[in-house]
Amino acid sequence: MEARKPAEAQASRGGAHPRAVLARLRERLLEGYRRALAPYRDRPCVLVQFPDHENPGDAAIWEGERRLLRRVLRRRPVVATINRRLRESVARVGRQAVVLLHGGGNFGDLWPEPHRLRLELLEAHPDLDYVQLPQSIHFVGGGTLDRTRAALRRTRSFTLLVRESASLAAATDQLGWAHSLLLPDSAFALAVPERMPQAPGPTAVWRSDREASPDRNAPPDTGGEAAWMSAPSSWRHTLLRGLRRVGLRDHLPVRWSEALCGPLHEGLARRRVARAWALLGARERIETDRLHAHVLACMLGRPNRLLPNVYAKNESTFETWTHAFECASFGAASALGDGP
Repeated sequence: MEARKPAEAQASRGGAHPRAVLARLRERLLEGYRRALAPYRDRPCVLVQFPDHENPGDAAIWEGERRLLRRVLRRRPVVATINRRLRESVARVGRQAVVLLHGGGNFGDLWPEPHRLRLELLEAHPDLDYVQLPQSIHFVGGGTLDRTRAALRRTRSFTLLVRESASLAAATDQLGWAHSLLLPDSAFALAVPERMPQAPGPTAVWRSDREASPDRNAPPDTGGEAAWMSAPSSWRHTLLRGLRRVGLRDHLPVRWSEALCGPLHEGLARRRVARAWALLGARERIETDRLHAHVLACMLGRPNRLLPNVYAKNESTFETWTHAFECASFGAASALGDGP
């Protein structure tokens, strides 16, 4: 799948039908997962760093990873969803464990907490084998970059999967890491809902966090970001809060805590993805600087325009993969009156 520059992509709408592009991306994902996991097919695998927050983009990645791992491993990996007990969860699987690190857009110091957990795990268990599932890489300061280089050098093996070309360059140029493989975002492995009710008109989903571009010139958000990030409380939220309050999450043996909390976390992830499908599927056009609003809109075949975020992730994803969707474009926001 050939990448094009954004200016060319904006000027040309010669992309392919979404189903054809999606089939190619899924084939690339399966091939890459099989290649990365081939040395570990007969060993216990543990998937870690569950996205315990309301952003459905990260939940979509998690669900895509689960689907891909079931197909490639022919079994369900051990899943660790309690991040504050991450090292305990890995230790209980044993020294033969292969650690599968959840992908996304937090390999670096823009979102320090997930990367801190990742580094602490590498530093505590350098004698294990690691596979970082497709990530975007972005470092702002030198301290975290130096610590990351050192942690990678000390591990027995670390396979780094990146999800767009700018991150592949960062893996080589910043990390000095040759064991890298370029793959699409794992959310492309999700099953697409067959029929979605559609209302007339556009919708916009604009970031309001540290990843929003300060140069974004976009019309006001019409409630899309709030709908993307918020969800009404459910019985799962209530039960998880109760388990935390009485200490069952943090003080039971980790195997028991995961048996209690894991299904609740997984249910919340599925619910968040369903919320995103419903939001995007209900509109005929989408404008966004949220990568997974763009990814899911492409999968649905909805006309959509992707805007830059604060670093190269969005632009690079479009250049590397999603320019091939006939329904997608990249560039400045419209007034939400014209199609992308």
